[in-house]
Amino acid sequence: MNENKRGRPYRYSESLFKFLECFYAFVKNYRIIEGLCRALRKIIPNFPTPDHSTIHRRLKAELSNDKIAGNMLIVDSTGFRLGRTNEYVEYRHRLRRRKKWIKLHIITDSKKIVRFIITKNNVGDSPAFREMFKTLKNELKDVDILLADSAYDSRENFNIISQYGIKPLIKVRKNSSTLSKGSPSRRLAVREQRDAMWSKKSGYTKRWLVESIFSSIKRLFGETLSSRRFSYALREPAILVSLFNLFHSL
Repeated sequence: MNENKRGRPYRYSESLFKFLECFYAFVKNYRIIEGLCRALRKIIPNFPTPDHSTIHRRLKAELSNDKIAGNMLIVDSTGFRLGRTNEYVEYRHRLRRRKKWIKLHIITDSKKIVRFIITKNNVGDSPAFREMFKTLKNELKDVDILLADSAYDSRENFNIISQYGIKPLIKVRKNSSTLSKGSPSRRLAVREQRDAMWSKKSGYTKRWLVESIFSSIKRLFGETLSSRRFSYALREPAILVSLFNLFHSL
């Protein structure tokens, strides 16, 4: 627990906070979790009871270092709304607030989430994808194809994916030019997608798998975050991703 740690040693083990993560995903309130620990102490003698500030500080989400399963990666993003205020409260009290949300960008192998990044709503999908993809350099040996929708249609993305020997199955825009302009792989994609049966022949239809992951996360944990501040809200989707991988591996 305290191996290689500098400063004051931890009083509570990491396994305790991994256990509390499961409760946090559903209640999303540190004080409720503190009360839960105190209630468990009455049933289980000597059960640790950290305070809410310790729980907030120690809860963290980490992805396992498992290898990518299969030969396919899928990229997409979704949004989570900030705050608990519902539409009725805004209407009843005549609140004219601009809706805020944050984006969760993921790369998945259809079995688990292998990389994710959390950004503000004004960050584009392509820059977030490139930042995630750079961290996968040593894990792309068995990957043959990468699926993404038209939000990731850029020559830079095609070139980055192709240089690792991966075929980018990215939906290009309808009015895309067949000129290369520095990206031969995108030119090839434009020509291939003129075939009406391209989606079925290439396997692009499997992109629905990433939508099922987002659906599972939001059905289990909801699509609204309890935190109002962006710095605090970053923690919640990360915990949800970690728990999704944990539940899926059971």
